[in-house]
Amino acid sequence: MKFGIIFIGIFCFWIILAYAFNPATKTSNWKIIEAVDGDTLRVEIPAMMPLKYSIRISGIDTPEKAGRAKCEQEALLAEKASEFTKNLVKNLKTFEINNLKHDKYGGRLLASVKINNIDVGRALQKEGLARIYHGEKKESWCDKR
Repeated sequence: MKFGIIFIGIFCFWIILAYAFNPATKTSNWKIIEAVDGDTLRVEIPAMMPLKYSIRISGIDTPEKAGRAKCEQEALLAEKASEFTKNLVKNLKTFEINNLKHDKYGGRLLASVKINNIDVGRALQKEGLARIYHGEKKESWCDKR
C-alpha cells in the first residue's frame, strides 16, 4: 500500500515537471517572486501545484554578495548589481524568458531574461555590474594591486 502511494506521488511529481518544463509551455504566465541577487531570480511556475525555481541569467557573471565575496569591492559591486535587478523587478510590467535550460548541476534554470523589454544581462554589463561568462574560470572582481 505504501509503495503504491509513493509511486503515485512520484508519478504526479514527474507529470508536473514535464508540464512546467515542456518547451511548448508558455512562460508568459510565470511570475517573478523576487530578485535574489544581480543574476538570479526566483519565479513561480503555474502547474497543478505551483513550483518555485531559481533562474540564473545565462551568459553573465555578477559579483558575489558579502558572505561569498573575496573582497569589500566585490561585495559593494554585488550589492549594486542586486539593487539594479531588484529595481527592474519592482517596476515590472512585462518579462520574457528565452533559451530555458537546466544549469550544469540541475538545481537552477538558465535563461536569457528581459524585463520591460530590457535584456537584464546586457543592462548589467553596460552598468559594469556583470561580465560575460560561459562556464570558464571566473575573473576576480577584486583589484589586483
